[in-house]
Amino acid sequence: MSFKNLSIQQILNAILIGIVILFIAQNLHAVKVRFLFYGFELPMVVLVLSLFFLGYFTAKILGNPKHTSSNQKP
Repeated sequence: MSFKNLSIQQILNAILIGIVILFIAQNLHAVKVRFLFYGFELPMVVLVLSLFFLGYFTAKILGNPKHTSSNQKP
């Protein structure tokens, strides 16, 4: 495999994948989550990623409706 044929995008993707793997490896310990009357334990990385995606999809669903279509005229 020749590294001369790699594009900038492929190099940046490889670096990003490395950072994500490092993040996962450093956050495997269990944390206890308590909310009202419920409590459970799960790996920290699962908690962080689930909250990230929850926020992402909430923003997509409740986002500013003015920016949903670029063909609208003011």
